[in-house]
Amino acid sequence: MKLYIAGKITGEPDYYEKFQRAVLKLRIDGHLVITPTILPDGLEHDEYMHICYSLIDIAEGVYFLDNWTDSKGAIEEYRYACHTGKKILFERAAVEKPATA
Repeated sequence: MKLYIAGKITGEPDYYEKFQRAVLKLRIDGHLVITPTILPDGLEHDEYMHICYSLIDIAEGVYFLDNWTDSKGAIEEYRYACHTGKKILFERAAVEKPATA
């Protein structure tokens, strides 16, 4: 399955390592992984979201890291993924959907 990874990036000093751990896990599980960590620094929030929505569009599902509810962008990605009918997966399978959905 093609999976986009969503999680907190802004203000998260070790975000790259967290995303890379998820990339490795998902690849080992046989998934093709799409990650926003490849994007350059310096864009505006709405520019990042425009790109991320396009990445979600080509994915079959979105995999949310544990810290996603602390991220304005990841919450927007959750809403977008739900709206577009993507399969939703969580780093911890037992996590409940938030009230912000």
